Amino acid sequence: MKSPLVLGPMTARSRHEVTEIAVRSPRLPRAFDGFRVGLLTDLHYGPFVRAGFVRRVVDRLLGLGADLAVLGGDMVDRPSPAAAELAAMLAPLAARVPTFAVLGSHDYAGGGAGRYCCHMRSAGIEVLVNASRLLTRDGGTERIALLGLDDYHQGRPNARAAFAGVPEGLFTLLAGHCPDLLDGLGGAGRVDLALCGHTHGGQIAFFGWAPLTFTRNGRYRRGLVDGPGFPAYISRGLGMTGLPIRWGASPELPVITLRRSD
Repeated sequence: MKSPLVLGPMTARSRHEVTEIAVRSPRLPRAFDGFRVGLLTDLHYGPFVRAGFVRRVVDRLLGLGADLAVLGGDMVDRPSPAAAELAAMLAPLAARVPTFAVLGSHDYAGGGAGRYCCHMRSAGIEVLVNASRLLTRDGGTERIALLGLDDYHQGRPNARAAFAGVPEGLFTLLAGHCPDLLDGLGGAGRVDLALCGHTHGGQIAFFGWAPLTFTRNGRYRRGLVDGPGFPAYISRGLGMTGLPIRWGASPELPVITLRRSD
């Protein structure tokens, strides 16, 4: 049962919500109708979020039948030594589900982005930094593109570099940690759905209003929103930073099902 007041230590040891979302597009290849994407973001593994919670989230996602897992950044509170520990816990997920990651500001902390990427690779997770990968399903020939942008605050997001090599007209998922980067894509290419985190849904909210939004654009605080010409899902994330508390913005594991609309 949900409670409007969720204290961080309680949540980090026990609870999170699974949010099921369907996104429809006539551009989606028929082979990808029903394709399920799990978005794990803002875990902030560290002082307030411990190993047992991480393992439960991984087991939950594996049980939900995801076809793709996207790690949306800030998966650790600080990269060392948490990144190595987290990679070991995420390896069972990557062994069963294609798993990609983008960088968040906390993944850069202490100059640790290189170490973070190295540990993720050791777990079978590819970190996309202004890069793309073409995905197929069940050995078919139809493809979609997954793009990953560098962090908006600590990195150098470059949408044109990410779109390089993506064939024209391909259905495109774009992953980036902070949703503010969506307003700066500058027509680099067509996006069909963006996946972001960073905001924590405000982390503390009162009847839908949050004193802190962590974004310049208030409509990007949480949920399925209108981006600049395409839909975007902004996850509330799974962890906490700064203060070990969530109020009115409970931890979230979104699973987005892509549907073709004719």
